[in-house]
Order: sequence, then C-alpha cells, then structure tokens
Amino acid sequence: MALFRDERFIKIFLQLVFVAVFFTGLILLVQSVASALAANNLTPTFAFLDERAGFAIAGAETYYSPDDSYWRAYVVGLENTLRVIVVGLPVTTILGIIVGIMLLSSNFLVRSIAQFVVEVLRNTPLLVQLFAFYYIVILALPPVQNSIEIPEGNPLLVLNNRGIVFPELIMTPRFALFAVIALVGVAIGAAFWSESGKIIERTGRVIPRVRGTLAIVIGVGILGYVVASLPPPPTTITVVRDGGTMEVAVSESLEENILTPEERASVARTPLTILYPQRAGLRYQNGNPYTATYIALTVSLIIYTAAFVAEIVRAGIMAVDRGQIEASRALGLSFERTLSLVILPQALRVIIPPLGNQYLNLAKNSSLAIAIAFADLFQVSTTIINQRNQTVSVFAMVMVTYLIISLSIAYVMNWINGRFELVTRDTVIKRPLWRRLGDWVNYTVLRRPHVER
Repeated sequence: MALFRDERFIKIFLQLVFVAVFFTGLILLVQSVASALAANNLTPTFAFLDERAGFAIAGAETYYSPDDSYWRAYVVGLENTLRVIVVGLPVTTILGIIVGIMLLSSNFLVRSIAQFVVEVLRNTPLLVQLFAFYYIVILALPPVQNSIEIPEGNPLLVLNNRGIVFPELIMTPRFALFAVIALVGVAIGAAFWSESGKIIERTGRVIPRVRGTLAIVIGVGILGYVVASLPPPPTTITVVRDGGTMEVAVSESLEENILTPEERASVARTPLTILYPQRAGLRYQNGNPYTATYIALTVSLIIYTAAFVAEIVRAGIMAVDRGQIEASRALGLSFERTLSLVILPQALRVIIPPLGNQYLNLAKNSSLAIAIAFADLFQVSTTIINQRNQTVSVFAMVMVTYLIISLSIAYVMNWINGRFELVTRDTVIKRPLWRRLGDWVNYTVLRRPHVER
C-alpha cells in the first residue's frame, strides 16, 4: 500500500503503536499488583488517613499528639522535611560561595585548606558524614543537667546533647504599628532601587543602589521600632487565676515572674519581647528548641552540598575571560563594579544550571534522616506503613510529595536561569509566548538595548 510507504504516516503509526503497547503493559501491571494485594487483604486505600495515629513524634510534642490522625502525622513529617530544605538551601549557597572564592584565593594557605576540605567532603559518603557528626559531635555535648548556657542567666544559646535552644521572640500588640512603618520603608527602598537603576542606565552615574536601599529599609525600620515603643505601658494588668480575675501591678508581677508569656507580651512596651529559655527538670521550657537529630541532618547536608557548590562557583568564575576583567580595570571600574557588571553576569550563566541540580540533591538527600531517627517525611511514612500495611498508598503519597518539592525548586531555578541568559534572536524564538511579548515590549516599545551573541 502506498500509505505504508509514506514516511510521515510510518512515524505517526509507530508512535501510536508504542503508546498503545506502553499503556497496555502499564494497565496489566497495575491489575496484577492490585490482584496480588487484594488476595492478601491489602487493597490500596486512603481511608486510614483519618484514623488515630497512635505514635509520638520527637520534637513535635507542642503541636502533635498520638491522638491525632495519620494525615496530621504525615503533615508534621512534611513540615520537618521543609524545615531542613528551607534552612539548608540559602545557607548552603552562602557557604559554597565563600569556599568557592577561597579556592581561587592568591593566598597559598587559604587555597590549600579550602581544596583539602572540599576534596574530603566530596569524596566521603554523606551517610558517613551524617553518622560522624551526630555520634561524634552532637552526642558528645553535655547532658541537659550540665547544659552550656551562653551567657548564663538569660541565655541566648543553650547547647546540650538533645539539641539547641534559642530565645523566643513574641510579638506584642505594638507590633502592628511597627510592621506598617517597616512595610512603608520596604516600599520606599524598592522605589529607590527602581529609580536609581533607571538613572544609572540613562546617565551612567555611579549610585550605590545596594547600600542606599539597605540604609532606607533599616533606617525606617529602626524609626518604626522607636515610634511603636513610645506610648507608655500599662501600670496594671488583669490576670485569671483559679477561675477568678484579679488586678495586679505590672512592675510587681514582672519582678515576681508570675505572668504567662502571653500576659508578659500584652504589657511590654516594645513591638517584640524576648522569652529566654528556662530549664525545668530534664527539659527547657520557653524558647525555640531544635532537636539533635535536626541539627545533625541539616548541618551535614549543608556542609556536604556546599563542597559541590564551591566547585561550581570556582568553575563559573574561572569561565570568565581574564581579558575582560583586565579591560574593566583599564576602564577604571572598581572591584565592586567589575564584580557586578563583568564577572557575575557571565559567571552566573555557568553556575546556575548545575547549582539547581545540587539544590535538588539536597532536598532528596534529606530522606537520609531515617538513619538517625529524625521524624522527616520518609521516616514518618515508614512508621505509617508498618502500622497500616498500606505500602502502595503511602509510597504513592511520598513520591508525589517529593516530586512536587523537586519540581518547585526546578521551576524557580529555571526562572532564575532565564533571567540571566543572553537574549538573541534564537532564544527569543524558543521562549514561551509571554516571554516573547515581554521582550518585544522591552526592545521595541521601551527601546531598551539587548545583547547579541
């Protein structure tokens, strides 16, 4: 038949056959797994998520109890995972940039130490580093009874083998006024940043945008804090004790320390009040505690991933032609201007793509928390599986959750990468429609120049 001699028809036909075979095999596999599970009375279901969990989660005693549902336990595990990722990504980036610059230092000692540390970390398994930091460093700290308090009395930092405790900041009724004034400062700083950028682009004048913006935001924030602290505090407070109310003097109640944290916040004269940790038996009340397992996992992930980020930063900076740096110096540009206008714009195009991969690795490697019994998403999920035997259902939830986290990180990194890529005729054609419309407005209507290869 002439139809089967048509190349276009053959391509379409083969693709349809492949799709049909793939989905047929997938359906048969699902049916086989479902039949095997049904034979063992293990039919996948999500109805168990509303049932009582019956197990505790270390470090979550204040907002979770064994009487909560399996779904609540799953959410707590997800929150713990996100706590590791949200803290790990920015700290890893900062540490990686610092070490990456040290790798290019002209000082032999600094460069050699940085290279040695990076090589050791990159060539040692993460699980080994996690165990070493947890069992050798964290568990070597003194017990709760002999906790290290810095400083003593009203400690800003408490260290023991159960973790770290920081003071707790409590918002008072005055915080609303401070927040409004601070937001006005942020808006003024953003306007200054935008207008100064237009002036620099139009006239070429040197304007300290970063320092000016920070000065405005910080200055207005301090002013707002002072203004919010001006009204005098109340002299008496009504407290509820033993089912009744009583009026007490604020000064006496503060000296005798009989007020709850909420009552102390209501009579404070500042927008924020500090609640210092206080030891009560074998634990610390008040403050923000971070468990030993959380500290070990987060620090290990940060140090391990920062070693790879340092190599990426080093390679990105070295990818910039040295002749361009020398040319910028010949033009009289300062180091700050050379870094912001010549080095970073070109280095970031090399740094960002592999940096995104390291961010994804950090997010996925957080599942190693199960090795030290930190209650992250994967550890809580395995506990649920052991109790309910719903392997397929729970693992499906876990895979979808990690997929959403990874895709979110990838989306943000792709967006950032798109902001730094060179704009040429080919890249404009390949971009999405909304990006092409934005480029057309910038380069045609607003007459902004663009860079050609």
